[in-house]
Amino acid sequence: MAMDLQLLFTAERLQLNPHVSKGVDSNGRFTLKTLDTGAYLTIDRLQLGALLAFSKPTTVPEALRVLIVERKCPALRDFYELVLKAQRAGVLQSGPSPVSQLVPMMWRFGLPAKVARWLGVGSILLGLLALGFFPPAQPGGNVSQIVVALLTGYLASSLAISLGNVLGVSALHSAGGDAFHPRIGLPWLLPHFSSSLRDSLLAESSAQLSIYLVSLAPMSLLVALLCFFQPQSALLPAIIFAIMIRPCFGGTVSQAIHAGFGRPVLDTSRNLIFPANKRWGGLQHYARMHFDPPVVAARLIWAVLWIAGVTLFAIRGAGLSLSGLLLDWHFWANFALVLATAVVIPAGVIGVASLMESARRPLKAAKRYWRNRQQRKLAIDQPVTMKTISSILVVSPLCQRMQIDRRRALEDKLTVVTFRQGTLLSDFSRPATDIHFIVSGSVDVYRRTPKGRPQRAWQAIEGDLIGAEELVEPHPLGWKLVARSPLIALRMPREIFQKEIMDRLGAATVLALTHHVPFLRQNQLCRHWHPQAINRFATITRIATFSNGGYVLSEDHESQGLFFVYEGKAFVERHKRRVAQLGVGGFIGEIGLLQNSAATSSVVADGPLACLTIDKSYFFRFLTQNYEVALEVERLSSKRLGRPVFPLRSDSFDVL
Repeated sequence: MAMDLQLLFTAERLQLNPHVSKGVDSNGRFTLKTLDTGAYLTIDRLQLGALLAFSKPTTVPEALRVLIVERKCPALRDFYELVLKAQRAGVLQSGPSPVSQLVPMMWRFGLPAKVARWLGVGSILLGLLALGFFPPAQPGGNVSQIVVALLTGYLASSLAISLGNVLGVSALHSAGGDAFHPRIGLPWLLPHFSSSLRDSLLAESSAQLSIYLVSLAPMSLLVALLCFFQPQSALLPAIIFAIMIRPCFGGTVSQAIHAGFGRPVLDTSRNLIFPANKRWGGLQHYARMHFDPPVVAARLIWAVLWIAGVTLFAIRGAGLSLSGLLLDWHFWANFALVLATAVVIPAGVIGVASLMESARRPLKAAKRYWRNRQQRKLAIDQPVTMKTISSILVVSPLCQRMQIDRRRALEDKLTVVTFRQGTLLSDFSRPATDIHFIVSGSVDVYRRTPKGRPQRAWQAIEGDLIGAEELVEPHPLGWKLVARSPLIALRMPREIFQKEIMDRLGAATVLALTHHVPFLRQNQLCRHWHPQAINRFATITRIATFSNGGYVLSEDHESQGLFFVYEGKAFVERHKRRVAQLGVGGFIGEIGLLQNSAATSSVVADGPLACLTIDKSYFFRFLTQNYEVALEVERLSSKRLGRPVFPLRSDSFDVL
């Protein structure tokens, strides 16, 4: 599944299905239907614009880049969910459409929406009143009489449900829709005629309301007639009717409430299939999107009425006195206990899940720290074998670029050394004499500022290479290496490093993988990326230098890159007033790139400044090819902005 997802989001070319029909627009939302596969997809206008980016065969990264550049990009969670749903529904396809199309059921009768709606409302009210004033009676008499009463209700219910589907098809036909897949169904061991009425999604909300209500009319009338004239046969139809009008889990009245009071539910906010959306944070996001106050209020009222009616029905069926129960405090105490349990347990589960989600990343970081600490303790007490050396070279970003035979030859030229915590491996005035691959432990790498103070540049960990700083990136004030923890390393002579690594991989690649990778790995924007993504990102960045007072970004001018403060300081200026300062590791420009807008502030070098930067085109290419990175950048940028980066707000300062 992960490989298929990666292939779909990177290389597979998709195109909008030409055989697509658009339903009625309801408050900016509508349903698309594929005429060749008969699938449906409910979207909004912004998502329609995202699908139109696939008008010609293109890949997901290319379409996403176009949407960002044209400032029409939806939230990335919605975009990836939309692509998956559209591809499964056949709205987006990688191959040609089927030759044949689905044939709708032939139907000659139409039931106007207004007639169907009033027929449904009147029948349901009549059925509910009949249940309230003339409740069903338990079948009595001998066995044959009981069987006849139950069988009568069973067959009559089957016929009523079939007739309800017939009326629903007639109302759908009058609304301009088609019914498909006519069949004799057998749900709940209750055979009846049924047909797919999903074409109602293309109709207006009033037509949908009429279809839902009129499909209940025959069953409602049956319950009323049996309650009036044959109460002993009304028990089973009354139970089936109560199930059909349940307030949750797809009950017909619940669907009618949503059709009458709410907006169509987007397919990108239900039955989620994109892995990132199925996590708790994604579920919370879509729960907020799903919240529609009028619908929630109407459903709550209907739920209370339904529960009260079913409870009253059960009390009468058990032969209990309603007045006696009202005065029985034991009954109400037990009822309150059950109700409290039903409310407290789900609320508690939701609360605990929310807290766990908030603490997920700190917990993962703490677990990772503890695991690394335990591994370092074990590594100190255990000898370093050839297997350990091979595993370290495999995870090293540098050695991953080497051919396997050259890497194996390098293993024989390494020796194991150990250092205590706090050991000074090199000083600003005394460069390192040897080069090391870290096996276990960590090392703080410092450079000196123009004022003479040591400034930590990054922290090297397992798999990183240290000691070659002067060879890779000479610094006028030198470098300093201090063992942050007990250290086990593989020593490499300098001439071997120069011959096997520098000469073969090139100075630019070695600089990126030995300096830029650990620098980016500890950066707030990149720390949660996959290591391979960080390695790739490091190789497409470059160093840009600015003199004192030089402008990195200029207010009201378009941002052309993403910048990380690599060395030095900068200050943020808005309307010629300083509002913030950036130190090593600070990053700027990502919001302007994502929104394809002008910078809202100027960033000015405060002394000599070096930035690790990536151009706009390379940034888009990298971002759109790595959906997990894109989601993380969007999340962090939205947090810094104080509102979602996507989609652009209509009242945003940068919307033309």
